[in-house]
Amino acid sequence: MEGSEGVKEAMAPDHASTGRSHVALPVVRASSSVRAMAADAGRGTCEDGTVVVGPYGVIEHVDAAACRLLGYAPDELVGQHGSMLVPRALQPSTAAAIDRMRRGDIAVSTGRLLTREGREIGVEVRSRRLPDGRLALVLRMSDTA
Repeated sequence: MEGSEGVKEAMAPDHASTGRSHVALPVVRASSSVRAMAADAGRGTCEDGTVVVGPYGVIEHVDAAACRLLGYAPDELVGQHGSMLVPRALQPSTAAAIDRMRRGDIAVSTGRLLTREGREIGVEVRSRRLPDGRLALVLRMSDTA
């Protein structure tokens, strides 16, 4: 299925009627080349925040927009496991969605994340697999998630 921006989308079997899987996802710290690739992945509005996660789910980079969205300073997120941003009840489905994104099965999803204050927010997440096995996740606040 093609999204409005030509991004490949896949449907989760239990959410086929919506056209998107519903999961909460973590966020991104890296070298200048990774930041450049993340910027390419996130072409959109200035509200888009980017988080880069390593192969084991550890946050390696977060940009300023993602920090504003989530209410954290970069040093509070970098080095932490991305699951810290996911409501406990959604962690299993989020882990499965991240695996599907790493394989390239899905590129766009919606979900819920936790802010520093513990408030849940809806997000649309666009993913881009980086050549070194990391995953750039571009977050946009969404009231439909």
